[in-house]
Amino acid sequence: MFKPILQTAALLALSLPAQADPTVTLRIEAALAAVGKAPGIDATSADIVHLERIDANGPALAVELHQRFDSAMADLTANRAGQRLIIYVCGQVVLEPLLNDRLLNASLLITADDPLFLDEIEAALRAPSCKADLLG
Repeated sequence: MFKPILQTAALLALSLPAQADPTVTLRIEAALAAVGKAPGIDATSADIVHLERIDANGPALAVELHQRFDSAMADLTANRAGQRLIIYVCGQVVLEPLLNDRLLNASLLITADDPLFLDEIEAALRAPSCKADLLG
């Protein structure tokens, strides 16, 4: 089960509200104070072109979406430095990083102190759809 705890991150931006479509494994959106749906990017596991465990001064998961998401990521993160982004995987909040600058491509680095947490995220992102058993 994903831990609903703020994890550390480096230049990240993903979020996913309550999962209506089980094929949407990843949603990128800006955290907004206003009530209503935040603008965002929805992605499926098929949209992920690169997914790799790396060491980035600790356990990390590098995620790269297809280049067709680059302009949407740039638009989403424009003029939002200092604001929070929310990263959801299969409807679960996995990160709420602070945006340092505009992101020009849809590449993410998810870091966490717990390698098992990253295992769960990686399994969910590799699956063709979100399933209850992936969430514990």
